Amino acid sequence: MELSNSIDATIFTERGLSGAGLVIRRENGIFIAAKTMKAQGIMEPKETEAWVLLQAIKWLPNIPFHNSRLIANQLRIALTPMIKAFQNFITS
Repeated sequence: MELSNSIDATIFTERGLSGAGLVIRRENGIFIAAKTMKAQGIMEPKETEAWVLLQAIKWLPNIPFHNSRLIANQLRIALTPMIKAFQNFITS
């Protein structure tokens, strides 16, 4: 079983907040878990993306899996696209 993920970060300037959402699905699209987060303060876009990545790293080990031996592999698979996207974002 492989996982896919979607992340999105946003800034609510009128409320003075930064926010993010994460969705984890199996490769066939079946929903596994989702999380929304907010942080007080307005971050720069690159800071917001880094914050989302950090939150994902902290959250993913807590997602329930039927086979605990898969957790490390799933974490690597799920984070790889996020890390690559972030690397591309900060170098552009």
